[in-house]
Parts: sequence; C-alpha cells; structure tokens
Amino acid sequence: MSYSSKSKTLALLPKFTGFLSFVGSTYIFQDVVFHKKTVNRVYHRLILGLSCADMIASVVNILSTWPIPEGSKGVYLASGTTQTCTAQGFFNELGNLATPLYNASLCCYYVLVIRNAWAEDRIRTRAEPFMHLVPITIAFTIAILGIPFTLYNNSGWLCWIAAYPAKCQADGTCTRGAHADTFRWVHYAI
Repeated sequence: MSYSSKSKTLALLPKFTGFLSFVGSTYIFQDVVFHKKTVNRVYHRLILGLSCADMIASVVNILSTWPIPEGSKGVYLASGTTQTCTAQGFFNELGNLATPLYNASLCCYYVLVIRNAWAEDRIRTRAEPFMHLVPITIAFTIAILGIPFTLYNNSGWLCWIAAYPAKCQADGTCTRGAHADTFRWVHYAI
C-alpha cells in the first residue's frame, strides 16, 4: 500500500517530538525525586505532577499511529487493534488533560506566593491538596468516561476522541464514539 508524505510525517514526527518531551519530563522527574530536599516544597511536588502527566502524554505521542487498528485506510504504521487504540486514547486524554490542569495549579501557586504572600506552610495545608486533587480527578474522570462511550478511535495520527467510522455523525451510522463531538468540546473547554 502506498502512503502519502503527509501520512508518513504524521506518523513519524510525533515519535521524535514525543521522545524529546519524554526526555525533558523524565529529567525533571528524576531531578525532583532524587534530590530529596526539593520534594519537601509545594512547588517541586506540583512540577513533579506536571512532569508525570507530560510523560504520559509524551508516550502517547511516541506511539503515534502504532496503536491504530491495522488496516486503517491511509494511516502509515497502523498496527494495533480497537483495544490498543482505546488504551492509547485513554492515556492521551488523561495526560493531555492533567498537564494543563497541573499548569493551572502551578499558576495558582504563583498567585498565592507572589500576589497574596502566602507562606509555604499555609499553601501546603490549605491549597496544595486541591492543586493535586483537581487535575487528577478531572483528568481521570473524563478519561474513564470515554471508555463506556467508546470514544477512543482513530482520529488521524493517533487514537483520541473520534467517531467511528469517520464522518458517521452526519448520517447517524456511528458504531463507536457517537458522542465524540460533545466530549471534544468538554476537553477543549477544560
């Protein structure tokens, strides 16, 4: 089968950029974890959470088209099954929701430190639990909801929230992911 250069680029480029992102996040992770004194600070624990979420998203990008069901039309290197696509879609949603939500927690941390002049102990007891709970709870909840709604399907260059077969929502012939548009809007809104 012949594949377009666009299809090959969409399959290969995320592997490279995902690898670079994974290396960067892994470096931050090991820097925080192996320097025990830094784990005692709220800032470093938030960075640790952000790095973990980004490592998940990075692995999804490294895998790119591999988990997409084999034989998917026009998808270079597709060699997976519906189950591998669902797994990639779950982790894609988890990582790509938790990452910006942890970034928002980090922004809240900066506001509390810089603008409100909160001390480390006050942030640790009053705000930090929510700074971890919100990203983790929202990301896991939305990611888990995608499973019973069969939302995780081939979305082009990886598995994410998509209707299957493609463009089935117009005529109501979807076998999977009938509510994909609604969930994509929820994802974008977060």
